[in-house]
Amino acid sequence: MNLTPRAYQLAIYNSILQYGSTLVILPTGLGKTAIGLMLIRDKMKEGKCLFLTPTKPLAKQHFESVKNILGLDETNVTLVTG
Repeated sequence: MNLTPRAYQLAIYNSILQYGSTLVILPTGLGKTAIGLMLIRDKMKEGKCLFLTPTKPLAKQHFESVKNILGLDETNVTLVTG
C-alpha cells in the first residue's frame, strides 16, 4: 500500500479495530479516506467491502483512490452510483 499514516490516523485505525463500528469526524484533508483505505486493505482479505459515500463525485474519488493507492484493478473494485 502506497500510504504512510500519521500517528492520529493510526490511533483511529487501531480504535476501530478494537471497538468496531466507529464514527470518524475530522476536517477536510486530514485523512479520513486514508483510514478507510487501511481498513479496506485489511478487511478485503476476509471478503468483500462496501464503501458508501453521500455524493457521486465523492464515490468516484474514492473509487480511484481504492484502485490507485491499494493497487486494485476493476476486477476487484466496482463503482456503483444511483
